Amino acid sequence: MKTLYLLRHAKSGSPSSRMDDFERALDDRGRLAAPAIGAWMRREGRVPGLAYHSTARRAVETWRLVAPELGAEITGIADETLYLATPEQLFTTVTSAPDGHASVLIVGHNPGLHEFALGLVGDGPDGEIARLREGYPAGALAEIRFDVDRWSVIGAKSGRLERLVFPRDLD
Repeated sequence: MKTLYLLRHAKSGSPSSRMDDFERALDDRGRLAAPAIGAWMRREGRVPGLAYHSTARRAVETWRLVAPELGAEITGIADETLYLATPEQLFTTVTSAPDGHASVLIVGHNPGLHEFALGLVGDGPDGEIARLREGYPAGALAEIRFDVDRWSVIGAKSGRLERLVFPRDLD
């Protein structure tokens, strides 16, 4: 069994003409939501064995605020290909993950992360799937399980959506 956690970076400041999108930082809401999702993951026993995160500032900040809340030493790998990654790029990252890790977290960006989640999920509670179809807000976390022993064999619609958590669910 493999479990994939897909976390969209927490809420960031609005882009401006003076700031490069890559350098956008978390805003106050994002700085509160990121550790809250990490604490929720620890409480619920949903702690990944390995994490990959985009190298964009808002994703790095999200990971740095989530990681200490997990209650375990988790290796975080900065991966520049995850910045605004397409579903295909995300698929390559996941299917290349070491099989020694039963669970992997990816901290990334929309629209790719949302499209990737939709493409992986073939089963799950109707209400959770409906919420996933509606959108993937900043700070959203999807938990998708695969009945496989190797990351390399996951495919389209082969996952089960176990949980979908939005920051507002934790208030």
